[in-house]
Amino acid sequence: MKSSTPTRFLFLSVFGLMAFAFISWNNSTKNSEASVNHSADKLVKMENFVFSIDSRFQNRVTQEKLLSANTIREILPDHSIQKAHSFQNVKISLLDEDGQPSEYGQDEFLTDNQKALLSTTEISNNIFIGADYRLNNPLVGDFNSYQLTYYISIIPTNQASYSHSHTGLVQYLKSNSFMQTSVVDEKRLQPGRISFTIQTDGTLSDVNLDASSGYPSLDNTFQHLIANLPGKWEAATNARGEKVSQELTFFYGKAGC
Repeated sequence: MKSSTPTRFLFLSVFGLMAFAFISWNNSTKNSEASVNHSADKLVKMENFVFSIDSRFQNRVTQEKLLSANTIREILPDHSIQKAHSFQNVKISLLDEDGQPSEYGQDEFLTDNQKALLSTTEISNNIFIGADYRLNNPLVGDFNSYQLTYYISIIPTNQASYSHSHTGLVQYLKSNSFMQTSVVDEKRLQPGRISFTIQTDGTLSDVNLDASSGYPSLDNTFQHLIANLPGKWEAATNARGEKVSQELTFFYGKAGC
């Protein structure tokens, strides 16, 4: 057993150097970059550790589609409404405003007040839609009633993109946080969230910790890595081709909201 100690130390040291080298991304060749990425996959031992960059919520709607909608069917994800026969007691709320202002309707058709509320939203805002709905039950020849709840992010027509690709960005974060992620207790780990904004000129700003992973050192590491990303961003654009700012969220740690 004692003879294996130097081998383990050498193994960890070599991969530690690889993770450090990955920071100097722009100075590495494509071949060495591919080698580091391949090694990074082996380093991440916690298969359940989440690394994801996206809008705040998985359900999304473009600003153009939202503002032109006349019914909630035009806003909700397709899979949620395919078999819905009718909607009642429809509530729409703005999640980014103080007090979460809301408007109510009796059916799937948006009221003037609901449309007016949605017209105040901006890209990267988030909305809530709740409703009662009915599904046809062919077994009994009647309808069953259910409740629908959706949290939706408003996105631009073309979202901001990273020069080294989404996959490359995730690999960079994995490789340069290995020393911290390899020693966390999965039972203590929480869903972490860091938001940041890609401005119209492609600069990254407003890096904020929205939810801690339960490990302050890990939170600080990811905030630093995101604030100092190598590479460039291409700004998001709207339906008219105009550049717009977009807020993105980095999800890490335990899977959650």
